[in-house]
Amino acid sequence: MSYKSWVVRVFLCGVLILVAIEAKYQMFEHYKNRVDWVANKAEQKKPRYNDIIIIGDSLAINALSAIKLHKHILDLTTLSSVSLAGNYFILKRYLHSNKPPKKIFLFASPPLLYANLDDKFVYFYFESIFTKEYEKSEIKKLKPYLYNESFSVDKYFEKRRRALSVSYQPPKRIGMPSIDKSDLKIIQNYTNKKIQDKINLYTRQKDVIPKLSLVYLDKIAKLCKDNDIEFSVVIEPMANEYDEIFRNSAYNKLLLNYENIKYYNINDYYKFSAYFFRHDGLHIRGKVNLFFIKLIDENVLDIY
Repeated sequence: MSYKSWVVRVFLCGVLILVAIEAKYQMFEHYKNRVDWVANKAEQKKPRYNDIIIIGDSLAINALSAIKLHKHILDLTTLSSVSLAGNYFILKRYLHSNKPPKKIFLFASPPLLYANLDDKFVYFYFESIFTKEYEKSEIKKLKPYLYNESFSVDKYFEKRRRALSVSYQPPKRIGMPSIDKSDLKIIQNYTNKKIQDKINLYTRQKDVIPKLSLVYLDKIAKLCKDNDIEFSVVIEPMANEYDEIFRNSAYNKLLLNYENIKYYNINDYYKFSAYFFRHDGLHIRGKVNLFFIKLIDENVLDIY
């Protein structure tokens, strides 16, 4: 085989591979992550009425996604990177196709409340998912640099690479196992670098309420009021050290005094040791997730 023929064959094989990848991307349903899955499922008409919808971040996912919830509860939890704006768009998509629920619960940690669509995951978890014209138009009023329409080779191949990988599927749900606070191992005075970083971060944020977060908290509250939905915010577990900081924050004071929001802080019912948290200082360990669910069931809503 001549060199020229070999080059032509390699080129044609490359073209065929790209065509095959593009065909799969365009023709088959795939969800690159949980946010993508939730955003698409939210707008599909549901076979049964949901009394309660839960939105929130990855702490709620870790606690709720593997447990069999009551049939009237719909779990639409995502990640803090989508911000309150993404949660608002998820609810808008749901209400476009379905009857309003009686109650909506927002499970939130400070990373979700302070999310401002500025982190490195914005393209993957927000820009590439919330692509309806009204979504883009709304966000660009606050973040005009988002949704850059110019072609990007990196973004193009990242989307297609995800299409070739295993599509996201939610975990199989199981019955709630028995759990009590006596089952939780505690190490006193535990800390690590990430926990110290969180303490420093929450201290810096104490007097700040990001504009985007405030705008979309108001939008979610108004959406609920207009549809006669009871709206509740549930603050998720925090290590004692930064729970105290958050309680004195401007954001906590806002939530406490917000007229159309029912407010819960799960840390009122149990003081979480820093040892309960993983090395990122945010997510809690296995058994503690179960205890978190138990606290929700006993103090916030009948969940399982």
